[in-house]
Amino acid sequence: MSHRSLPEGSNVVGLVLRRAGRVKNRLWVADFAVCCGPGTDGRLLVISRRGSRSIASGLADPVALAAGRGASRRQVFVVDKNADDLFFGSLLSVSPSGSVRTIADHLPDPVSVAVLQGTRFGEVLAVGGVDYSAGAVGRLDFLRMDGSQVGSTLLGPGEVAASLAVDRRGHFGGRMFVAVSGSVFDEEDPGRLAAVMPDGRVRTFATDRPLINPLSVALTAKGRRLLVTTRGSGPGRGSLVAIRPNGHVRVLRRGFTFDEGPSSLYPDGDLAVKRHRVLVLERASGQIHILKLVSHRRS
Repeated sequence: MSHRSLPEGSNVVGLVLRRAGRVKNRLWVADFAVCCGPGTDGRLLVISRRGSRSIASGLADPVALAAGRGASRRQVFVVDKNADDLFFGSLLSVSPSGSVRTIADHLPDPVSVAVLQGTRFGEVLAVGGVDYSAGAVGRLDFLRMDGSQVGSTLLGPGEVAASLAVDRRGHFGGRMFVAVSGSVFDEEDPGRLAAVMPDGRVRTFATDRPLINPLSVALTAKGRRLLVTTRGSGPGRGSLVAIRPNGHVRVLRRGFTFDEGPSSLYPDGDLAVKRHRVLVLERASGQIHILKLVSHRRS
């Protein structure tokens, strides 16, 4: 297992690999710097073996990233908490040159984002958040690239959609998965792994062993396994697991210490997949771990 060290003084929360040329993928990270605003000290960084450099600055509290696909493949989409009101945030688009465009603002406490393709509305962005104006109800909003809303789906009261992943290969029925890290009402809530059905209903995805406080979710390169980081019951109890479509869970790595949730403003344990490897963010150690997927021929 190798790793990349986080820049000193940074508070990295989101990872994304953006295609850069035919071979290389560049690792972008969201650095919210000083937590919880006000201020515009947030930035996006590119991390490599040689260090880090800033791509975009002047953000408030960037907390989640998603790489564009199709027509938007050169873009990175960013969830940015508002500097003056933590109960709302914005959805931004950032180009490789660092130019920033606002797609939508005043979104209810957004914490995650994913790109959907092939919908009847074309390419759509899914944003997970918590609507405190409606009694702290977890929700998913679906937006066109121009920011117009095409639909929404409700989660449970207080549920935090910490991470989203889309099954593009169809091995899991083409569903979108949601890592629900817990409830803002109950710090003992273990959270759940949920799946958004084609008709918009949200159902718990059944597994053969419990997942304690899932933090991030991603599909392997070939889409045959679902990777999930879980916080577990305390320091050193975090893990990375792989889940098959039949719900079988296999632990790939134990011993992580992820920031406490589920009421954490910025969940730890974010994932990014690169061919036969997975990158795991662990803020407590100041590292991004790079693990080889053992059964990669079937991944």
